[in-house]
Amino acid sequence: MKKFIPLVLILAVFICALTFCHPDAERIDWENIKLNKVIPEPQSKLMQIISNTENSLSIYVHKIKQNEYFEYQRWCENDKGFNIEPNNIGTNYEAFNQDGYHLSLSYDELDKKMHISLDAPLLMENIDFPQFAIDNGLPIPNSKTGHFKTINKENFLLFINHTTKDEFFNYKSACIDSGFTNKPYEHETAYSASNADGYKVFIKYEGFNTISIEFTSPQGENSNGQDISDLFPDTSSIVENSSIEEFTSEPIDDKPVSKYEKAFVRQMNSYSLYYLFDIDNNDVVFFGTNDTYIENGSYEGEFDSGVTINWSHGEWTEKFIYLSNDSNATLIDGNGFEWVYQLCEVSDAENALAELQ
Repeated sequence: MKKFIPLVLILAVFICALTFCHPDAERIDWENIKLNKVIPEPQSKLMQIISNTENSLSIYVHKIKQNEYFEYQRWCENDKGFNIEPNNIGTNYEAFNQDGYHLSLSYDELDKKMHISLDAPLLMENIDFPQFAIDNGLPIPNSKTGHFKTINKENFLLFINHTTKDEFFNYKSACIDSGFTNKPYEHETAYSASNADGYKVFIKYEGFNTISIEFTSPQGENSNGQDISDLFPDTSSIVENSSIEEFTSEPIDDKPVSKYEKAFVRQMNSYSLYYLFDIDNNDVVFFGTNDTYIENGSYEGEFDSGVTINWSHGEWTEKFIYLSNDSNATLIDGNGFEWVYQLCEVSDAENALAELQ
């Protein structure tokens, strides 16, 4: 006698399997993806959305076989035109289309998932190159159109278009000729150095005839150009005009105290990278708002001379330098390349971390 398994039970098992295997994923209607016309719809509807805006998309597509990943890559490359300045290494692919959209694909064979990252082109407009940078030796690029990601009276991050890779190398040479030669770090498409007065430049060819220029001063200012001392008002008059009873009569704030004491951020085109430091326990956390991966590690040494970060994966170490009362810090990654980070509020970094967890 044949036994029949009820359809309801089969569906229940199927749903439970999806839930336990992919707890952060859900079935997504591709029409709900803001940039759904720019790239093809993946083979699986089971997705985890990290960001979904008109300017940026970051999603994990689950239940994807490796041959399906390569098929999707071909769709993007041939059908959607993502074949400008391609970089194809194994199961990682990135390229631009003719409109300047930047696509990045990767595949995780262990978890059978594909990551899709798509960034819309920045809105470029006519700009005036900052006079304070010119006054401190930074050459003026040839192109007059760009987009300021951040700017204040002593620092800025600027994206400049209409600049070929050869023109990037010419601008790099102009920076060197202008005296930006101290503590140089060089990569195939990037260069970083400071001049004799301590002003630092970081330039990079971003692709699609676009370069980024990050200029930072040696002054102790926060990211809004405000002197750090202004953030700590003089409280002596409060103490002199208040009694102990007045202070102790206030209710005690039972808000939990953060385990982290320092936080730093590097703002990219469409996302941010963060470092959080627990000074009491010498622990450090790194994460980016474009991904759910959180890297944990420990560090040793002093910030002034540079702490050495040992990540839990054990594959490489990094060095992080921060001088007291400065608004900027320097990360030297596992390849020896230098990146500038800005001091930020611990609460801002923790809020960004909480959204990923």
